[in-house]
Amino acid sequence: MSYLPAAHVMERAVLTCVMSCGAAVYFSSADTVVVKSDDTVIKPTIFISVPRLYNKFYDAITNKLNAATGLKKTLAQKAVATKLENLKSGACYTHKLWDGLIFDKIKTGIFGGSIRWMITGSAPLSSEVCDFLKIAVCCPMIEGYA
Repeated sequence: MSYLPAAHVMERAVLTCVMSCGAAVYFSSADTVVVKSDDTVIKPTIFISVPRLYNKFYDAITNKLNAATGLKKTLAQKAVATKLENLKSGACYTHKLWDGLIFDKIKTGIFGGSIRWMITGSAPLSSEVCDFLKIAVCCPMIEGYA
């Protein structure tokens, strides 16, 4: 899914790369609200974005998790802590219990559920946001700077 302006250097590099591999590209508007709703319909397998949008996803997800109360909040905090600890120790991005209870809903509800790779570039992405999105979406994130 493409939403960056065609003049954006990262957009040009990505379009050249994915089209040379025969991938289909969906062109969306640049409105981040529309991009979020497009994800659930388009169900991209590779999501390429700039840090600004990843930061918005991070803020929306963490705000929702922090707004939970009682047992839900306790489970969400434990899930995030466990998966971040697993990530830091080199274990996989997935966790059968926590993905089923919490993270599958995030992956499906925000990103469409089919993402296998997330790519970012054109500016640095904070390690906190990067690691959180890795565990929330259960896929690797590739960082590069164009």
